[in-house]
Parts: sequence; structure tokens; C-alpha cells
Amino acid sequence: MTNPHAIAVLTKRNGLALAAGLALALGWLEGDRALIALSALFAAPLVLGWWYARGLLDRFHASRQHFPRCLEGEALSVELKIWTAERRPVYMLRVEDRFDPSIDSRIDGLIPDPLEPGEEATLAYRQRCDRRRGVYVLGPLRLIASDPLGLFAREREIEAFTELRVAPRSTALERFPVLGRGTHFGVGVETAFRPGPGEEFHELREYRRGDSPHLIHWPSSARAGRLLVKEFNANVSTEAAIFLDLTRLAHTGLGDASSAEYAIRACVAIAEAAIESQHRVGLFLIGRDVEELPFGGGPAQLNEILDRLTLARVSGDLDFLECVGERLHWARRGSTAVFIITATSVNPDEMARFLRHLSSQSVRAIVALIEDRSFLKIWQEQERQQREAAPLESIAETYRLAGADVYELAKDDSVREALSREQSRR
Repeated sequence: MTNPHAIAVLTKRNGLALAAGLALALGWLEGDRALIALSALFAAPLVLGWWYARGLLDRFHASRQHFPRCLEGEALSVELKIWTAERRPVYMLRVEDRFDPSIDSRIDGLIPDPLEPGEEATLAYRQRCDRRRGVYVLGPLRLIASDPLGLFAREREIEAFTELRVAPRSTALERFPVLGRGTHFGVGVETAFRPGPGEEFHELREYRRGDSPHLIHWPSSARAGRLLVKEFNANVSTEAAIFLDLTRLAHTGLGDASSAEYAIRACVAIAEAAIESQHRVGLFLIGRDVEELPFGGGPAQLNEILDRLTLARVSGDLDFLECVGERLHWARRGSTAVFIITATSVNPDEMARFLRHLSSQSVRAIVALIEDRSFLKIWQEQERQQREAAPLESIAETYRLAGADVYELAKDDSVREALSREQSRR
């Protein structure tokens, strides 16, 4: 078997040093000037190489460029720029970068052409973000170079750090029929073709007691011989509020195999579907505190939602329903409320009362119901909570009877398939 330590000893530099030493010793003992000259010949590359490599990387600089955000499982393109103020060329410069979002976090690169004084070199690589959502710091950069003969290597670590946010993986839904489609892009208000206060004309009808005289259409009234008033299409809000329960006892499981990660992926999928359908979306994360993202639409709002969910953590013991109740003032006729909760963390009867109240206000309710009992329990209090809770099917039926559309998810379910199922209307 080959000894790896022996291989490390037999290098070009050590070989030249050994040859120079032997030639010098023999030349000195034998009084042979030719051997002494030969030893100087062997030693010359060592001296020149050492002088050339001394401080070789001291005046190097580097930077890293990439998009600040990436989705889980997505490949990110990274560009490294390296430049030098050295007065001598650098040969075969090796560059090592650290990319922690990937399982293979070490990135090796090589600049084969000599880097002349004042020149800039560019290295590019593409790496997959294998790890879970979160904020990662890329770097530092490590440079390795040597003299032209490769006898003396020098290393330098450059503190070129950049931040990358790995956002939750987006799941494009095949269909999400519960949400309608807005007609006023970027505004979040759709026109419903039914009578009501609005700006778009609907039809003429006979005057009723209490109608405003400003609505009377006098030319048509004169022709018909009776008073006719104008009716307009009602403007219906297409705002969608998403309430995500991140309280401590609501979630079970660890890492990717946790109800919290399923809830966050469902939240991303629903938000993306709503924004693509031209709705204004607001986000409420309820855990240790209530983090609110005001209503907005378009790609900028989706990016803001992804940023909030990138940093979302399970914590705190706030009362989810109490926090929701304090924030129902936004709800207007035609808007949508989305609740992403686990099966055992919320009292079904109290939740049903919320849903019936929303239905009476013509607010559509959607419940993404996650079966937390299919994941590993974390807290001792969850054992009693799960034991006393009703079966998932019974809870889902209670919410449907209260007027909500319910999507059920459990461990190993596809979020895309679960949220694309057709709903049976009650």
C-alpha cells in the first residue's frame, strides 16, 4: 500500500533541495568544484521561486455577484471577479469559493492564463441551492498561486462575503378555482355584473322610492313616460388575506419533514396563484408576534412575501383566532380570507363561527388544513392536544358546513395536487 505521507514528501521542491544538499556535501568532501557548481544550479530555482512567491497575493482583490434571492432547489449563477495590483504576472491561479446553500459547498476554479499586472479575471459557476429556506452568507474566497515552476505555493483568504436569501420553493398550481380572476390589473378590484354602486353602466330600471334624483335618466324617462334610473355594475374587492399559524404548538416534525414547511409551501403557492390572477394579497404571520404585510399586487408583492416566509420561524403561543378576530376589519364584500392551520391547534367550533361570520359578510373563506398528527411530535403538550382533537375528516366537514372551501394536506402529500383538487360546494 502506498504511504500518503511519503507522497507528500516527494515534491519538486524537496527533490531539488535534496539534490542541492547532496551535491554540495559531496563536492565539499571531494573538493570537486563541479559538484559544488551543480549544487548551486539545483539551489537557484529554489531561491528564485521563493523570491517570486514572496507576497505574491498580497495585492489581490475579489468580488462576487449574483441575484440576492433564489428558490429552494433552483440553480444560481455566480460570477467572481478577481483583479490584482501586483507588478508581476501570476500563473495558474486557483480560486476556491464557499457556497453553503448547496450540499457540495466547496467550489473550485482555475484561471489557466497568466494574470498580468492590472488585469481582471472572471470566473462563473452555477450551483444548486439544495438546502432549506433561509439566509446564507457566501464566502470567503480563497486564492492559491505559486511561482512559475510551482515550487512555492501561497494562499490568501479574501473576505468577500455576500448574502443570499433562499426562498421557499414555489409550487405552480394546476388550478385554484376558489379564487376568481381580477379584471383591473394592479388595482385588485374586479367588476361584478350585478347591480350596485360602481362606475360602469349596467342597465336602466324603473324608479324606486329612495333612489337618488341624480340617477334619473331624463331622456329615457321622457320617451318611456315613466321615471327610469341608471344602475351600475358593483365594484367588488378582490383582496385576499392569508393568515398563517406559526405558533409553537401548532406544528410538528423536523426540518423539511415538518408541518411548518408544508404550511409555508402552501402559503407560497396560494399567494402566487392569487397574484397571478391579479388579486391584491396581504400576509399575516402569527407566532411569537403578528407580522403583517400590507396588501399589494404584482411581482414586487410576491417577492416581499417570499422574503417574509424565508425568515419565518415557528415560535410563540399567541391565540391564533384572537389575532385573526382583531384583524377582520379589512374584510370587504367579495374579498377572500385564507387560513393555513393545522388540524389540532385550533378549536373547530370557534373557527367555524369565524367562517360563518365571514360568509355572512360575503367574504369567501379558504382553509388549508394540515394534518399535524402525521408528523413527529415535538412538545409534550401536543400529545394531549392531538389525542383530544377530532379526526381530520370531521374537522374539514365542520369547516365546509360553515361555508369554507377546505384543502387537506398530510405528510408526503404533494402540495400542488392537494391545492388543485376540486371543491364540492355546500
